[in-house]
Amino acid sequence: MSVANGAVVSATATADLGGGSYGGTSEFAANRSATTAGPGVTVTPTAGLATSELGATASFSVVLDSAPVADVVIALSVSDATEGSLSVVSLTFTAANWNQAQTVTVTGVADGIVDGNIAYTVITAQASSADAGYNGLDPADVSLTNFDANPPVITSNGGGSSATINVAENTTAVTTVTATDADLP
Repeated sequence: MSVANGAVVSATATADLGGGSYGGTSEFAANRSATTAGPGVTVTPTAGLATSELGATASFSVVLDSAPVADVVIALSVSDATEGSLSVVSLTFTAANWNQAQTVTVTGVADGIVDGNIAYTVITAQASSADAGYNGLDPADVSLTNFDANPPVITSNGGGSSATINVAENTTAVTTVTATDADLP
């Protein structure tokens, strides 16, 4: 029996220790079978990742589940380019590197808007390949949150004795306010 590279082989051996058809020798009968994982794409992790408008990054990895017979290309994009950017826009897997995870880094983008924390997605397109097993497979997308980093907005009524500071909900802001009065010497 020939076994492909990367295949898992299991064997079951049965020995008769005397009196049976094996005559008490160390002979045994083996029942062998080989199984391989079918075509598939593993994306890890697919949720719980966070970036920030201060440029914080998050990473995920992609790997094939079995060797392809032709190159496999997976295009990547983001659902909202104002929240995150990608280190690469496509991944190519070959018969030589199919089992080596490729890392994708996502960097948070500052949009200049006090909009709170925004959820967005890295979209993994359907695989493109001459390998019929991989062509059209749609890997899992990756969910992220881009944490807002905009400073609070300070507004005044234009001459009164009060001002208002607005901070987006669920954010943290450190701000120094210095007030001057043009009417005082």
